[in-house]
Amino acid sequence: MIYLKVDVSGLPFLLKVVALVRIGNHNLDSSKKVDLEDDIVAEKKIKSIKKRTFLVIIIAMLSGIFLCGYIGKKYIIEPLDELFKSSEEFIAESSSSDGKYDIQAYLVNGGATTDWAVVCYLNIGGSKKKETIYNDYHINKAEISWADKDTVIINGHEIDLPDGKYDWTEK
Repeated sequence: MIYLKVDVSGLPFLLKVVALVRIGNHNLDSSKKVDLEDDIVAEKKIKSIKKRTFLVIIIAMLSGIFLCGYIGKKYIIEPLDELFKSSEEFIAESSSSDGKYDIQAYLVNGGATTDWAVVCYLNIGGSKKKETIYNDYHINKAEISWADKDTVIINGHEIDLPDGKYDWTEK
């Protein structure tokens, strides 16, 4: 490699510049090498940008699908469920002898194409949470009696509380 020193003293404002100039074939090879390295770096950046763009598009699509599902459930399905919900009419209530269990019975009218049904809910200790313990079809009354403080008889079906249940669909 040959270096050439050049003294430029004739410039205005008394600027002196010392320049190093590379001379030889080595310059051409290194510039090609630099260009290839730049191309490789550029390709890697392009691939990285494509991957990120693909991920952003996938995440946006999944978010859109989730949002459409949520909106559909919240503003279409739930209002329709409320619109076509069977009506419940309160018909009876009974409490255990110790007051631990409270049972409320409702007459369910499913509409013109279904028969009457009775559904009974259990409240334990005055909580607001209702648990269905009795569901019977083709019946329109609820006769509730207590065998003991933990056993109730509803329309002839004996239910051990708090875990017992009667459902006509599970016969």
